[in-house]
Amino acid sequence: NLIPLIVFWILLLGISLLKGSISIRYTFEIAKYLIPCVGLFTYATKSEKYFRKILFVIALACVFLAVSLCIKGEVNQEGARQLIGLNTNQASNFLTIGFFSTLFLIDLKKVITPQNICYVVFGVMMCIAQILCASRRGFIIMIFLLTSYIFCYLSIILKNKYAMKIIVIFMILLVIVFLFSTYGSVFADSAIVRRLSGENTTGDLARARYQTIAFQMFKMSPLIGNGLGAVEEVAGAYSHSLYYELLACTGITGFLLVMGYLFYMIKKTWSLKRQFMKYIRENAFQACFVMLFVVSLFVSGIAMVFIYESYFYIVIAIICSYIYIYSTLIGE
Repeated sequence: NLIPLIVFWILLLGISLLKGSISIRYTFEIAKYLIPCVGLFTYATKSEKYFRKILFVIALACVFLAVSLCIKGEVNQEGARQLIGLNTNQASNFLTIGFFSTLFLIDLKKVITPQNICYVVFGVMMCIAQILCASRRGFIIMIFLLTSYIFCYLSIILKNKYAMKIIVIFMILLVIVFLFSTYGSVFADSAIVRRLSGENTTGDLARARYQTIAFQMFKMSPLIGNGLGAVEEVAGAYSHSLYYELLACTGITGFLLVMGYLFYMIKKTWSLKRQFMKYIRENAFQACFVMLFVVSLFVSGIAMVFIYESYFYIVIAIICSYIYIYSTLIGE
């Protein structure tokens, strides 16, 4: 359920009232994201059909975003494509949600169907757009989700089908070799490869400075932190790390609440996966994939402060809706 998220916001409000105006402003900014988060959760938990409708709408919206980036995106000074009014990190976040939704919607019972082919096309378009965004974090999460999907498929759907496992792995390797041999030079010149290779280090040095300041601020007020936006107020920008930002702004209290909430989701999805393994492998596969999607939030948190972004609250609503619906399905 969303109760821990509401409790987190109440905690933020309490800290903000103690710490000052910038914290209050950020706290009410988050309230704007919480309202649609609750609405999405309320709609999606009506039934599995409604949940899948929500994922389809998200996937479709993100395909339009991907097409817009490819056609109308402007190249910035770092070589990344972006749309006016939407920076590359925000676009990358929405593409991540869309990519997850698309993979989740693929029907594994009937592999080759018009619907599945459509979803594969959606996924490819979002991958291309993610590469054009040149967000290192977004690219790594995309690879992580794709790898997670393949891993879940091999370990759950094809658990005892060793010949099929070998064929699938061989086909994947064949596609990778083909892509690198055909488009290797294109990849080498792309902005994302330059960023992954560490060509642009100015931003990394700035992030290290912000995180050093954030940790110093945490030591000043370790229990409840210094209030949302405190790092930006002192350093000129937020810390670019969820972990540093939570510690500096909400202290140990807020840090443990958010981390505990995410670990709880991992525990619940793992429990669903074990239950479904007894009789519905397709659902076990989905539970495993959702669990790894939660894990991707921990990975994202290394280089992103998503408590200030609508992305985080949409993801939480999706995961909580999934847990609620499928827990009800098996009577947990």
